[in-house]
Amino acid sequence: MTDKGGLLDRQQRFSRVILNGFYAYFAEFENITLAARTRFEQAEWASMQEISSQRIDVYKETVMETLGVARHIAGDQIENLRFWADTRAIYAKLVQSLKRFTTLFLTRILAIAQFVMTTRLCFLRKAMCPQSILGEWSGTMV
Repeated sequence: MTDKGGLLDRQQRFSRVILNGFYAYFAEFENITLAARTRFEQAEWASMQEISSQRIDVYKETVMETLGVARHIAGDQIENLRFWADTRAIYAKLVQSLKRFTTLFLTRILAIAQFVMTTRLCFLRKAMCPQSILGEWSGTMV
């Protein structure tokens, strides 16, 4: 059994992993977009189609990578709904303090979507939709 302090530490690291996954996604998406502009300006149309596919795939890939690390950190708590609900509260505080990007509202929505997608993927195999974990985020589209 995990002590409360150890569990809280695990939830904080778990929250940071999901947020870092969002940062990784955002950076990769931006890099792909910057390259797309150059290819457009140089009329590299074949490359444009490839870049368009990359931008679509990068979200899914980042979420799956994030989930792998998150599962490792959560350990035996990964399917514990209380763990997720408490982690969501920690994550919400992290998202509220985002100052790194200029479009804070959009950034927060995307960061919340990262948490929602990770949650849903975790519980997908059990056909559970843990609405109680997501609270007001349960309607977030991902």
